[in-house]
Amino acid sequence: VRLESGGQEQAAQNALILLITLPVAFYMLAAYTESTFMVGACGALLAARTRHWWLAAALAAFATLTRLQGWVLFFPIGWWAFVSTPRFWQAPTISLPIINLLSKLRQAIPRLVAMGSGPLMALFFLLYTSRSGLGTVDSAYSDPWRVAIRPPWESVISVIQRVLSGQAVAVEIINLIALLVLVLLIITSWRVLPIPYHLYSGLTLILVLMRYYSPTLLNGTMRYVLDFFPTLMALGIVWVHQRRLRLLWIAGGLTIGLTMLFLFARWLWIA
Repeated sequence: VRLESGGQEQAAQNALILLITLPVAFYMLAAYTESTFMVGACGALLAARTRHWWLAAALAAFATLTRLQGWVLFFPIGWWAFVSTPRFWQAPTISLPIINLLSKLRQAIPRLVAMGSGPLMALFFLLYTSRSGLGTVDSAYSDPWRVAIRPPWESVISVIQRVLSGQAVAVEIINLIALLVLVLLIITSWRVLPIPYHLYSGLTLILVLMRYYSPTLLNGTMRYVLDFFPTLMALGIVWVHQRRLRLLWIAGGLTIGLTMLFLFARWLWIA
């Protein structure tokens, strides 16, 4: 989306304000991994977009060690690595083959490291837990938390069935609403953001929905909305001239957010 002079700065300010006033933004102040994960994920995407490959590699590794879902950064970083100019396979041909090869490797290696750092950190963590006797990630989820890994559509179908049968608890209804809002935000971003952001949001949504917690379906969905920060970037662009919508978002977000913060401070489990 092309914006007139000053529009990009306004869109960036809008996105930041929308993030701060998001009802669940207070989770970034709580003892959760949202804030540290966002630092790594946002930084890695920005570094890859600006072709700072070594920095992107370090931040993608940091994001993945914070939360395993960070390995999906492989796809958006990989997209930028292969479409950003100069493209390493199109390096100028030099008469000496060895020099030509070294020239291509000098451009390719930082990009490949940036792409692979997330999956490598995920693999390192899994190997470490299995070799150290700490058990597998599956057992860590299933034994104390009763969380299973299921196809992403199962949790959605199950919670809809509970809602229609009247068996759903309030938290499940709220999480379903949060999921619907999230999907609408992702759809809104399709025509606004570049492809790498869609790769990140789409794959992250699949991973989030694969977490099946039968006592409370879609558990944690409100909190996971923060992981989809590209959707707020899209809203920041779309709402450049929508002052009333921004004010409505801010008023509603702050009201709901302060209510949730109050409940959270009273030791009520709302995440």
